[in-house]
Amino acid sequence: MDDVKIVYLSGPISGRPYYEYQDEFREWETICENKGLVVLNPAKNPKGLTAADYMRISLAQVEAADAIVLLPNWQNSKGAKIEKAYAEYIGKRVFFCKFIQWGGSKEAFYPVFEEVKDGN
Repeated sequence: MDDVKIVYLSGPISGRPYYEYQDEFREWETICENKGLVVLNPAKNPKGLTAADYMRISLAQVEAADAIVLLPNWQNSKGAKIEKAYAEYIGKRVFFCKFIQWGGSKEAFYPVFEEVKDGN
């Protein structure tokens, strides 16, 4: 991710409680910001728009980003699947993110970003 400056967070929002997706997106936004990245966070978009409006906004944000970061369980989101496919179509870099357990501790986890290669 060394040459990446702007990332778009992609993950499930629709059908989830507000506090749940807000917390998850905020956590990954902070992790990315701590890496010195500018973060485009769709969970900060205004409430009350149609699904089509959100997708138009999201695709514009994907275009503005150097890469997208797929949050855990992204594959459960129709919108995230579209964002991933569009990012790949226009040649953006795509990263999976997850937490890995640190050593033997049950409480210590650290974030990992793994680049997607060849659409997988």
